[in-house]
Amino acid sequence: GGNIACGMPGFPGAVSAVRVSEGKPEFTVIGGGEPKGICGSGLIDLVAALLKLGWLDETGLLEDDVITERDEREGYFITDEVYLLPADIRSIQLAKSAVYTGIEILVKEYGVTHEDVAEFILAGGFGSRMNPQSAAEISLIPREFLDKTRSINNGAGMGAVLAACDIKNVKTIEEITANTRTVDLASHPDFMDTYVESMLF
Repeated sequence: GGNIACGMPGFPGAVSAVRVSEGKPEFTVIGGGEPKGICGSGLIDLVAALLKLGWLDETGLLEDDVITERDEREGYFITDEVYLLPADIRSIQLAKSAVYTGIEILVKEYGVTHEDVAEFILAGGFGSRMNPQSAAEISLIPREFLDKTRSINNGAGMGAVLAACDIKNVKTIEEITANTRTVDLASHPDFMDTYVESMLF
């Protein structure tokens, strides 16, 4: 929820999920009650829902029919106090384009296609709560990854536990590390073109 007008962490009061029901968005709020803001997983779901309903186009433009103006704020309002502004949508586009571009460049550098990737793992608090379907619908992740995506929550913590419990796992980690190289996205010749192309939803 960073850099979003009504963004907040996944705390009570945050819109954490959105689905389309009977032609309109239906919101899930952590802890129930009135929403106080929108967390990351809720933002991804909300954008996916707006796209599905045709209220948002692939360029990130909200349809005039769903734009409301209140107190000099103009955007899509969930309540009087919780809303999504055009600037928020642009921030989401910038962030999701960076992630998608990173995936595209890694796949290309490794010399494989989306179909060749056997498994796509989402980790961390945000990743484990993200709806992969919504992530694919807004082009945060490739659609080809959808059926092979799984969440592992705290991947770093899990790795530390595995390493502490068995020395064989430490050796496996060392082997992986020895065969890993860093790809600097910012200096990659394909970065800017791919980044711009990935801005569309």
